[in-house]
This record gives sequence, C-alpha cells and structure tokens, in this order.
Amino acid sequence: MTSREMLLRKISTYAFAIYEYRLFLDTHPDCTEAMEYFQKMHRIRHEAVKEYTQRFGQIISYHI
Repeated sequence: MTSREMLLRKISTYAFAIYEYRLFLDTHPDCTEAMEYFQKMHRIRHEAVKEYTQRFGQIISYHI
C-alpha cells in the first residue's frame, strides 16, 4: 500500500469515527467523554486532510 493510500485510509477511518460519534451524541448530548473524542477525531482528521492536500493535492470527493 502506498503512502497516499495509507493516508486516505486514515482519513476514511477518522471520518467514520466522527460519523459514529455524531450519531451517538444525538442521543447522548451530555456525554462529555464522547464529545471530547468527537472533537479529537475531528482535529486529527483535519490534520490528515491538510497533510494529504500538501503532499498529493486536493481530495476530489470528501464528505463530513
């Protein structure tokens, strides 16, 4: 697996975690631990997208 593919896989993994925690927070809005994890994953995904963009250019199809 190339470094590009590995980075895309990481971004997808972080996006999945964000999506799942967003659903969880819909039913548990006062769970501070879940909110902290959601925010952490959001930051990490943002940094991974930033790294990808710097190294390989813009991600064409990107959601969340």
